[in-house]
Amino acid sequence: MSALPTRIKYFLLGSALLTYWLGFLTTSTRLEKIRKPEVSAEMQVILPRGIQVALAGGDRFLAANIDTFRTLTADPQNQRADRFVIQALVQEDAAWLNPRHEDNYYLAAANLAWNEQLDAAQRILEAASKNAPIRHAAAVLLCLQRILL
Repeated sequence: MSALPTRIKYFLLGSALLTYWLGFLTTSTRLEKIRKPEVSAEMQVILPRGIQVALAGGDRFLAANIDTFRTLTADPQNQRADRFVIQALVQEDAAWLNPRHEDNYYLAAANLAWNEQLDAAQRILEAASKNAPIRHAAAVLLCLQRILL
């Protein structure tokens, strides 16, 4: 009598494993047929400013440099329009961390203003022109954007 419950346990275990295997097989064959969207690794995530500074070892200027390097490595020709929103946020964070970062405001004037992110580009240029009294390039770019766009 003790063999009967063991046989039933093995039967239930075997039928559960067979059901699991058949389910896995049918779903994996169906998933192979579904088209997957292309994923680009650039400009998908933005970290909060505090975490950016913490990852940069407490140096806000290094954190601004890292944000600007992220912007430099993003290819604007192959980038979708929704990625420019994230790029604008990354560049605004860089402007908040270091408003005098020249590469950041040049990139904002060049990329963001022409890709439907004019407000973000102007905020970055305003921060640069207010905080860099010696350099007038940011103010000139801001004026040109307001006149031309």
